[in-house]
Amino acid sequence: MTDAARERSLRTMVGLQARSDSHVRYARDLIADGYVGEVLVANVTVKPQAITERGTGRIWQADLANGANPLTIPGGHTIDALCFLLGEFAEVSARVATRIRHWRHTDTGEEVRVTAPDSISVAGRLVGDAEVAVQVATVPTNPTGTRIEIHGSEGSLVLTGPSAQIGPNQLVGARGSDPMTELTPPARYTPIPGDTPAGSPWNVAQAYHRIAHALRDGEPYDPDFAQALRRHRLIEAIGRSSQERRAVAL
Repeated sequence: MTDAARERSLRTMVGLQARSDSHVRYARDLIADGYVGEVLVANVTVKPQAITERGTGRIWQADLANGANPLTIPGGHTIDALCFLLGEFAEVSARVATRIRHWRHTDTGEEVRVTAPDSISVAGRLVGDAEVAVQVATVPTNPTGTRIEIHGSEGSLVLTGPSAQIGPNQLVGARGSDPMTELTPPARYTPIPGDTPAGSPWNVAQAYHRIAHALRDGEPYDPDFAQALRRHRLIEAIGRSSQERRAVAL
């Protein structure tokens, strides 16, 4: 699909909506402007609720082959947000496991075997040499959501929320020995109407606003098919690293 679009000079768009989140975009600009200095290390945790009872509409996600699981959905969106902030991975070393091995089919009462992963640990190095640790896991009780910590030579930023791509997110930061304080994005980072419903519609509306401007101005849109392909290659490398028990270069 990426090749076909490129051959026809078509603009393409995909729904990695964390890239449209006000706090994520503000954090990216702060990093680009030197707020944290040289990025040294980053730490990411993604802990959504494990859903162990599902009906026909969702039970198919138990099968690894179907491609919809914590690595590809909450993990994939959050890892993409990290790459949007700091750049791409140069190398990954990963462990991918299934810790909750059965779900209950609520329509039939049967116990369904799970092969999709629910625990992913990644140690990686970014293109700029920053060291990164990522843990993604669905947990049965007390999910803690998403946390992205970025530490540099001059300061730190921490982005938290129930979900990087859905929000609502909070950004705190500090430079030098200053205490961590909340950093509120200026109004230009939230161009959508104030009465836009919170939750899932919010960042989708932000993305639609950016898409409309890209179409109007005849400019490329980020993320596009090429970016989606890059992210799928990273997810594939994480799985291959776990299977082959070795570091994988990208």
